Amino acid sequence: MNTTFFQKASENKRSISWGDIFSDVWKKHRKDQRTALLTKGMGSHIPAPNRMLSDWQKPWLFARILIAGLILSVLIGISCVIFPGYGMLLMLCLLPAFVVPLSVMLFYWEMNIPGNISIYEALLLTLLGGCLSLTVTGIMRTVFPGISEIAFLAGPLPEELAKCLIVTIFLCRKKYNYGLQGILIGGAVGVGFSAMESAGYALQIFDIGIQNAMGTNIIIRSMADILVRRGVLAIGGHVVWAALYGGALALIKGKGKMSPKCFANSLFWLTFSAAFLLHTAWNFSASYLAGKLPDSLVASLVKFEAGTVTQWVKYIVLIILAWLLLFYIMKKSIRQMVSVDEMYHNAANSAEAVIQGVSGLLNGKTYMLTAGTPLIFGRRTEKCNVLFKNETKGISSLHCEIKWYNGKVLIKDLGSTYGTWLNEGTRLEPNKYYELPDQGVFYLGSKENMFFMGMK
Repeated sequence: MNTTFFQKASENKRSISWGDIFSDVWKKHRKDQRTALLTKGMGSHIPAPNRMLSDWQKPWLFARILIAGLILSVLIGISCVIFPGYGMLLMLCLLPAFVVPLSVMLFYWEMNIPGNISIYEALLLTLLGGCLSLTVTGIMRTVFPGISEIAFLAGPLPEELAKCLIVTIFLCRKKYNYGLQGILIGGAVGVGFSAMESAGYALQIFDIGIQNAMGTNIIIRSMADILVRRGVLAIGGHVVWAALYGGALALIKGKGKMSPKCFANSLFWLTFSAAFLLHTAWNFSASYLAGKLPDSLVASLVKFEAGTVTQWVKYIVLIILAWLLLFYIMKKSIRQMVSVDEMYHNAANSAEAVIQGVSGLLNGKTYMLTAGTPLIFGRRTEKCNVLFKNETKGISSLHCEIKWYNGKVLIKDLGSTYGTWLNEGTRLEPNKYYELPDQGVFYLGSKENMFFMGMK
């Protein structure tokens, strides 16, 4: 466990730094650490709440993917010049457009301390979120054509509203209740939007080049220019803006449900307004002021902002501001995880017994049994606190119950189809309590779902 890191995170002062987060980027990782990271969020590789912090690894994979992707992009660009063809041009449109955004999304995924979102799910959210948010943006511009007439609002307003809507829909799932999950989900939607938008611009240049019979080298150079520019700048665009209000909404929602009250919270308005203003400043051009200011002044401003140095200074300042605000949300989210960890450890200290899975999907997970709070095993989400997936074989909706009573641990089958069994092969009669001895073992349906009980 990263003890020093989380001690800093739990403090109310601003002691945690980017160095604390990125300190493991260039360290060598063992094979078991690499395997644990890549299988995170899959099946039995979801940490129990009391192990989320201890099982978490600081981010490092994203840096490897970024470097590999940049090298491949350069090689594809060279190959397009040497071996021109539509296949290579298509790769030039797609790979550079996705490299930086996907690397940022991987960073968010690695920062997801709860560990219940797999890389497959994150990529699915990226593709689905990008497609849906682009679609909703197009619908908004069609239904409200007046937006497009206001130059500096034509991009930021419908795009941020569309991404926020899709992020909100995704966050309605019950398992998304931590700020770091919201940052990942918002970032995934932003990544999908950014990468598809960049690829679209590149294909648009390709189409214009073909229609106007431009040479292959000119088309490739034009496509490379826009992809490199947008790829480098993607680190401070949609991938951060959507992550801001995604993290805020998840923090506000917590263990509750997504409701209109979440959008009345000041943290949401802070992050959404910041994302909108940053996006507006990013797109803003002095030419929008034509007719509102003297023509000579507008011409001078247009000439000034057209300078390469001026443009890059603007983008760098906006990127820094966006990441400073995201770091603020990230710190609040990390402190949330510290609070959850402390809550479970305090509960563990007051527990009378510990139930631990020793096989199946819940292998390695631990559950604290306290007086007055029984453990209900089964598949019904609203009733069970030891929850199995719906497709788990041999497990009923309400399978069995364990409770602490008068210094004893009692177990009762709740009328399950495949039964509750003690380790020696005794099947429990339905709705009848049996005493479970210290160090006792029991299983549900079959020995594929086995548990161990130990007194404290």
